[in-house]
Amino acid sequence: MEAAEPALNGPEQGAWLARLDAEHENLRAALAWALDAGAAELGLRLAAGLWRFWLTRGYLSEGQRWLDRLLSAGGGAPPAWRAKALNAAGNLARMRGEAGTAAARHEASLALRRELRDVRGVAASLTNLGNVALDLGDLGRAARLYEESLAHYRQAEDRWGVALALNNLGIVLREDGSPQRAEQLHAESLALRRALGDRRGIAEALDNLGRVALAREDWPRAEALLGESLSLWGELGERPSVPMTLEDLARAAAAVGQPERAARLWGAAEALRAALGVPMAPQRRPGHAAAAAGARARAGAARYDRAWAAGQAMSVDEAVAYALSRDRRAATADETGSGLP
Repeated sequence: MEAAEPALNGPEQGAWLARLDAEHENLRAALAWALDAGAAELGLRLAAGLWRFWLTRGYLSEGQRWLDRLLSAGGGAPPAWRAKALNAAGNLARMRGEAGTAAARHEASLALRRELRDVRGVAASLTNLGNVALDLGDLGRAARLYEESLAHYRQAEDRWGVALALNNLGIVLREDGSPQRAEQLHAESLALRRALGDRRGIAEALDNLGRVALAREDWPRAEALLGESLSLWGELGERPSVPMTLEDLARAAAAVGQPERAARLWGAAEALRAALGVPMAPQRRPGHAAAAAGARARAGAARYDRAWAAGQAMSVDEAVAYALSRDRRAATADETGSGLP
């Protein structure tokens, strides 16, 4: 696990994810043994490194259960391992929409890491607290935390962390109405991630560049960037990131006169969120509701609802394939009769 963990952010992440898939039952057995044998410290070391695998493959509730049990049993574990496990638990809780739990875990992790003078660990905890603030719409707090994390990542000479912090600051700027500066930061983050071979990071940066294009109402560019990101999510098997990209592709479809296509994508995204237990972040909900209401009015309630139900019935692979379909003219003619490209 300690060999796999850093590789999950590098060019071999696909191979390591496949290896962890193959070892999943053995990993579960090892965690269960650690609890039964009173070896909670060993269990914490294992679980703390597994969180990104759990997140990528959508095993969020499973991962959170293991971490909660091991944190309760491993009260005497060294502070560095507790801090790492708390950080992991906070990340999974946030993805499940449990903002209060996530913030408490990250605050506890940050306190331990400050005591340990763990510069990179402090940067990670600050980043994750910023993520919680962003989800809740507190842009000022998110920006302050991201700026502080960026300073720590630079101090640690951590290029991967710098790329992450730049990406996150770009999100704040976009949400705060500064798309040009946001685009610059996302492009800088993308360049770093390409240099590092971090395909997940590349997908994330492309996703956010696509959202900048949405903010600018540059629908073709938004669709191209979001589609490239979605293709990478599919290749990596990272399911929790798929719903938001589908939702944003739906916004682009609705904006160019394809409300039924948008409805199908939104239906697929909602079904996947429910299956994975990853609710939409509160700060995204008003914009989503307004876009969906507009598309429903344009398509008509009956046609919109039929398309939405068809999306709900799709598997994740079907939804991704549909979203990436290049035969837009045919799809549009079938759904709306308008024949728009």
